[in-house]
Amino acid sequence: MEALRPFSYWTLWTWKQHTITLYHIITDHNDMFDHMDGVMRALAKKKTEWKEDLFLAMKFAQQKL
Repeated sequence: MEALRPFSYWTLWTWKQHTITLYHIITDHNDMFDHMDGVMRALAKKKTEWKEDLFLAMKFAQQKL
């Protein structure tokens, strides 16, 4: 849940804005990349199956973004 919470925040924040500027989009994307990098670093050496799955999901999400 902690890994997904920032995405919910960014989605709701973007949805509530009346005007979206390129500056805000770039800032949000950079924040998302930083967050995903942190989560992936924390999960890189974990051996629990669900943590490995979460690591792969973050990796695919980063590629998609």
